[in-house]
Amino acid sequence: MIHPDLPAGASPEQMSFAVAQKTQAFVAKTQPALIHVLDLQSASAAVIGTRGRVPVIVEPGATPAQLMRSRSEKIAPVQLKDLVRLEDRTLGKAYAVIAQNHLEAATLTKRGVDLDRVHVGVPGVTLNESFGPLPDLPALATFVTGEPERDLSLLNAALLRLKHTWRLVVFYAAHCLPSQDRYAQFDPEIRDFVEFVSFEPGWEHRLKGVKVCVAASPITRPIDAGSWCPESVYTGMNLGRPIIAPDHPTIRSHAGPAPVYFRPDDASALASAIDTVLRTPGECQDAMVRVNRQARLLDWSQSNMLLDALWSSILMGEGSI
Repeated sequence: MIHPDLPAGASPEQMSFAVAQKTQAFVAKTQPALIHVLDLQSASAAVIGTRGRVPVIVEPGATPAQLMRSRSEKIAPVQLKDLVRLEDRTLGKAYAVIAQNHLEAATLTKRGVDLDRVHVGVPGVTLNESFGPLPDLPALATFVTGEPERDLSLLNAALLRLKHTWRLVVFYAAHCLPSQDRYAQFDPEIRDFVEFVSFEPGWEHRLKGVKVCVAASPITRPIDAGSWCPESVYTGMNLGRPIIAPDHPTIRSHAGPAPVYFRPDDASALASAIDTVLRTPGECQDAMVRVNRQARLLDWSQSNMLLDALWSSILMGEGSI
């Protein structure tokens, strides 16, 4: 594993750049038999560092170009075009490219990756049953790992529509939500019912009091491309907690029938879904049953078998899969 030295609160761009630099230096020095990377920027560094002499397996996930196009600030077209060209060149030189679902696989083939080099490895879920039964308190949880205004604006609008009691815990990455910006994301009328918990040691213990996980992000470019699924969806399945999520093929590819789905980018539909789960015990229990059933279907065996086949193909000199 490569662990670059980074200051506390480093942004995703800083982390990705640091990992890419260290990856390039590492592979140029050690010349390993194969390289398996989990993001496209590090894959570019690996391809450059090995000069094509070492097979590189890539799990691209949300690419830098997709993330840039999802942000609110304007991107210079020439800058975006150059970035996409670099990404496509890296994908074209990879020994194998692993997609999380068939939607992402289709996106990759449209970008020019040979179909026989695209493999689908659905991520697994490890159901953590130590968090116990559902709490009685109407506690909601959501996660912010991107732009807070984007990730929380729909949820803020939905919560303003609720007439009954609720509490919200916002779990966030420090670089996304500076202290002065936290409560600014919510209307003054509801700020007293919102709490923020940073991803620092021990944050997982706060999950025990969560009753429902809410994925309220808008449909961004990575979701449309099949390369990213909101953290709230996976956390809900890991915890065995009811999930509320926007209805989109990428989310259905991971969570199946488990969530209570709402019409994407519709605050009223989101408010109705929250209201249904919190105020209808039967629906809440049914949602938890669906989540537990789906989580048990998503074990890691499929991905592990795929990786074993790919690695063996390289290490034993058997050629392509």
